Amino acid sequence: MREANLGKERIEKAVRREKTDRTPICLSGDFAFFHYAERSAIPADYVNKFPWALDRALAALKQMKHIDAVSVLGITPGKALGSVWMSKTKLPGHELPPTASWQIEEVACMQIEDYDVIIDKGWKYYQKYYFEHYLGLTEEELLLSGKYMDYTDRKLQEFGCINMTQMMGPIIYDGLCAGRGIVNFTRDLWKIPDKVKATLDVIAEEMLADFRRDLAALQNRCPGESIRVGIAPAVRGNCDFISPDKFEKYVWPLFQAEANAVLEIGGTPYFHMDANWTKVLDYFKEFPANRCIFDSDGMTDIYKIKEILGDRMCITGNISAALMSLGTPDQVYKEAKQQIADLGPTGFIASGSCTLPHNTKPENIDAIIAACIE
Repeated sequence: MREANLGKERIEKAVRREKTDRTPICLSGDFAFFHYAERSAIPADYVNKFPWALDRALAALKQMKHIDAVSVLGITPGKALGSVWMSKTKLPGHELPPTASWQIEEVACMQIEDYDVIIDKGWKYYQKYYFEHYLGLTEEELLLSGKYMDYTDRKLQEFGCINMTQMMGPIIYDGLCAGRGIVNFTRDLWKIPDKVKATLDVIAEEMLADFRRDLAALQNRCPGESIRVGIAPAVRGNCDFISPDKFEKYVWPLFQAEANAVLEIGGTPYFHMDANWTKVLDYFKEFPANRCIFDSDGMTDIYKIKEILGDRMCITGNISAALMSLGTPDQVYKEAKQQIADLGPTGFIASGSCTLPHNTKPENIDAIIAACIE
């Protein structure tokens, strides 16, 4: 039997950087959980047998009663998976071999004159055109992921597993960047910076209005609860892509707007920080202490995160995808124990690096759990 209230208490204490009875655990990985339940499964099964496969993943989580929380679970692995990045999706068993992981294919169909279209007619107008003409997506396909993320949230509540991403904030910068293409967009930042900024402002205004509406709906659905919301508006705004001055101009306002919208209603921003953010960690000290979670994927130096943000923000572990897929249970156990010793005992949640890879060994999931409960 899952100790639901204890899991909730552990996560909330970790956010407040208070001592917990043991290190809390948060993992992510739809297929890794599905594979835990169905050991002969391959990635194509998750695509072709969805939503049954999602139910099996949720059943595995219910079985793994010591996992306190999950993140980014229930995203439909269909044609629209890449739509938030204005990109196509390649799926195992369809465009890819059945044992491959799904891939996002950047098609970069946006032309330079389309900046003016977005500024004049709005982002929703342009998105609808782009999805129909370049990605071939229907409205029904675009709505599926939201439907199953809501379904997943309800199921997790039923058996007492905390959902760190009850909803995700809008992906603003990355949608424009991928739609234009990374090379073209990088040139645009230098050649037409004011037009790029004006376009981002239009997109942000529209998407943040929808975000606040959806936050209110979530709050009404979970009265009296502190909701948790994933914040990741600009993965390509990290230190390996743009300079600190461009980060401050184009990217940081998006983090501020999304996180503050969550904080204003008493929620917990869950910064899902894929890629390298080491040079801009100081910016995140702006947010109130003991209210946020910083979830890195191993590209940002986790010890630098602890040094700069550890006195005000909960951080998650980052056991590598390589170790989870290729390492032994003993190696995973030792790495988890080391991170607990170095980064705990307060304000720390044991975790993988972003999402567990599709070839994660089930026994390595058990090793993380063992490291936290022993």
